[in-house]
Amino acid sequence: MSYMLLLPYHRFTFSTPLTSTEVIERMQEQVGPTISTAMMGKGRGEFDPFSEAEEMVYPYNGAVYEDYFAISRSVRGFPMPVIWGTVFEQNNLTYVSVVVKPDMSEQFIVLFLFLSIPLLACIGAITSLLLNGFDPKMLAGIGIFVIPYSLLLILFRNEQNINRSFLVEVLNGKIV
Repeated sequence: MSYMLLLPYHRFTFSTPLTSTEVIERMQEQVGPTISTAMMGKGRGEFDPFSEAEEMVYPYNGAVYEDYFAISRSVRGFPMPVIWGTVFEQNNLTYVSVVVKPDMSEQFIVLFLFLSIPLLACIGAITSLLLNGFDPKMLAGIGIFVIPYSLLLILFRNEQNINRSFLVEVLNGKIV
């Protein structure tokens, strides 16, 4: 079983009346530099990620290229899902194919902090159930696994809806 099956993942495609050039231009208007590019001086304007007085000007940070983009929502101190979008034209329409998935740091957090220790507790509870019979204390082991994972899925679903609404609104899109 692949560990990727445990991670939240969402894919959707929408069409837009804009040309692919207009789509990229609109995305560039909404996307600011990532912290790493801003710290290197390659972003639009100077950005100090550790300054409390600094305000986030752009709703999203990331990179926009000729026919694709990789962005995430600008929320300080919380890892947000990465939105990978590909812009292509087909049958005189412009389509944007989007994949929303956790970035690598979120994958590490999910797999090792939220899942590994609680999963061991869950396995211990099931083993104890098989060997000793039912005991209400064992539900804590299963709950330690289920509660953080459910919370992760709920938060990801919320972010997925925010991101989809944002992209469809900015690009005048229609979900296909």
